Amino acid sequence: MANLRYPRFMHKVDFDFGRYVAFRKGAQKAQRREGANYAFSADLRMLRKIERLGPVQAALEEAGRLFQRQAQKDLLDASTKVTKEQHARLYAAAKLCADRLHIAMPPVYVTQEPKEPVPLTLGVFEDAYILLPSSLLSDLSDDELLFAIGAECGRIQNGHIALRTALFYMTHVPTGFLRFAVLPIKSIFAVWLRRAHITADRAGLICCRSLEVSASALEKILQAGDPLETGRRKNAITRFAESQYYRALFDLKGGETLESNDEAVAALLDDSFAVGKGAV
Repeated sequence: MANLRYPRFMHKVDFDFGRYVAFRKGAQKAQRREGANYAFSADLRMLRKIERLGPVQAALEEAGRLFQRQAQKDLLDASTKVTKEQHARLYAAAKLCADRLHIAMPPVYVTQEPKEPVPLTLGVFEDAYILLPSSLLSDLSDDELLFAIGAECGRIQNGHIALRTALFYMTHVPTGFLRFAVLPIKSIFAVWLRRAHITADRAGLICCRSLEVSASALEKILQAGDPLETGRRKNAITRFAESQYYRALFDLKGGETLESNDEAVAALLDDSFAVGKGAV
């Protein structure tokens, strides 16, 4: 594939968790602060807690090394990088989503042989890229594509990517430390990921700006998953659409506070967060 290339992080030194932490406290601080304006508070609280756990730090470090060594072989060899000239529809959607969330536009790849049948964002440091399964793209309208890409941009904005990358390698390439720690840490990550999905779905809605489109996109993205989980996430998006934050995008007054919204969504989703349930 002529337009395939190694991303910038593939040429850096080995992943170092101390450097990762320093970066997170610096360049990403403003980005995550803005993301926190709409993020699901239960996601952010759990994210902060588990990032401080020693075993989690070790998992992040090993996943970062695996990502640097194997991203090309495992992922990009079966993918095509989205460019403005060759993929105008996808490029325009990614650019609009990045603009609406006020982040840098991330690299986007279309994968022919996805490890997972849903949009996926992986990376280390400031570098992250979005993988879109080719089989899904034909099912999504232009507006639904905004939701799908916007949700992944939301994951980048809210600091999900390091943990999501570690979970990916725990699931697909359990080696070294990850082989021994995978069961307990994967269970913790799966609990967090269900909360993180709520934040990502909100970002998707912010990008496509249509509750109807968000619901239909989410149904298509999760069609192979748990129907009950799909319903809960659609209900959570519906509730967020009533918030002051979302209504303000259209210069509308009223709506509930995000604090009240988060409490309602937490109650709605509480029994779906049991340890041991799937990550999707």
